[in-house]
Amino acid sequence: MRLEQNHNYSVILSEPRHIVPEIGRGYGERAWLRAVKDWENTDGSRGLDTPLKDWDPKWLKESGQSTKYHQREIVALEFISRFARNKDEFCSAYPEHKRGLVPLAKAITLRQQEEGLRKRHRGKRTHSQSVASV
Repeated sequence: MRLEQNHNYSVILSEPRHIVPEIGRGYGERAWLRAVKDWENTDGSRGLDTPLKDWDPKWLKESGQSTKYHQREIVALEFISRFARNKDEFCSAYPEHKRGLVPLAKAITLRQQEEGLRKRHRGKRTHSQSVASV
């Protein structure tokens, strides 16, 4: 926040907010295409003033939307970098695109883990896992 002062008054000006726009269910199997557009382009009508690829890392912390950001990043970079923007090959490799953005991002993450391109995250162990290992 900034404080702007004049002789007669003070005005508090808020910093611009950075948001990861929603991709509603209405996009259906085209949700991943919207994610790629958000990664590369602005969309003032949806509150995206800076393409996601150009975001400052501190904006993620401020926005509290890192999960949404990373889902879009995973999908966009897989399509752009690994599939060289070939829609047919991408859709053939990931039929999960028909189920929406989250299932697609999970499928990409799993495949990248299987191929050794992404580390697996170790989640918390459940009580039954802890007992079984003793």
